Amino acid sequence: LWVAIATIFDFEPYTARQLLPKLIIAVLLINFSLPIGRAFINLSNGIANVFYLRLTDGGTASIYRKVALATKFAAVKKTTPTARPGPGQFGQPQSTQDSLSGRIQSRLFKLFVAPFLIFVLFAGAIFILIRQISLIFVLILGPMAFLFLILPYTRPFYNQWWERLAKWSFFLPAFMFFLFLSLEAGSQLLANTNPNDPVPLFLQNLLVIGLLFGSLLAANQ
Repeated sequence: LWVAIATIFDFEPYTARQLLPKLIIAVLLINFSLPIGRAFINLSNGIANVFYLRLTDGGTASIYRKVALATKFAAVKKTTPTARPGPGQFGQPQSTQDSLSGRIQSRLFKLFVAPFLIFVLFAGAIFILIRQISLIFVLILGPMAFLFLILPYTRPFYNQWWERLAKWSFFLPAFMFFLFLSLEAGSQLLANTNPNDPVPLFLQNLLVIGLLFGSLLAANQ
């Protein structure tokens, strides 16, 4: 009725020539709003599952194991104590002291890294929960979004619906990808770091922390 009245009075933005094609398209798409939304979500979950399987070695391990490999320190090698000093010889073997010093540094670095790591993983879990809730509302509002496609002044809400669907659908694969990338980089850096050398070890852990924070920020974008 509104289109007919606007056509009679030649109200250009709402005439049949402008609105009737959009009205027909919207009426058809309203019935397919749920399958369209589910198709996006299933596609994003499938991509996320690829990186999840890489993180868990095909589902045979847990993400905790990958995190442990990326943050734990190589075992300090215990060197064999030197021979007991003979008569007239003095001195104490230094290998036990060096090993103890390396283990103390390892514990300190673990205490330094653990809070940041827990925060990133906890924040990621919270965002995944928010994703679930947001996608529920996105699917519920799907028919209304396609209805907003018809009128020029409500079309921004239609575009906003697509933005929310894309953002929260692909947050999970983006987060899993950057998390996988961060932990793999951390494991490779750890393999080439001397556990008894505190400066490179400290920088390596700072880099791992930065990558983990970056994975959360990049996925949220």
